[in-house]
Amino acid sequence: ERWSNILLEACKQCNRNDLVELTPIEHIDTLYQYQGACNLVAYEKEDQHHLNEYLQDQPESITICIGPEGGFEDFEIAQLKEHHFVPCSLGNRILRAETAACYILSAIEYQSHNKEKK
Repeated sequence: ERWSNILLEACKQCNRNDLVELTPIEHIDTLYQYQGACNLVAYEKEDQHHLNEYLQDQPESITICIGPEGGFEDFEIAQLKEHHFVPCSLGNRILRAETAACYILSAIEYQSHNKEKK
């Protein structure tokens, strides 16, 4: 309830028309239930495909998995790939989980803002 109130107030403050959805921590086997049009996993070992490559197409919905502190294990990435999640980089630095979430939301906002200008 506390996090829902924080999200609601944050969305109101920034004049957001849709509510950011925060779901409880899920077991990796159930993440496929949350898939959108674009399904990514932030992975610190991915060095070829950056998040922005996937955002350029302006997908209608995005699901991005952010791992725990210490990152995902290789077998977890393999599981996510089996469920059609694509690994992507968030850049050269390894971010904390809460920082990664802010970075991702900022990147999405930047891409959607650029689309509106065109």
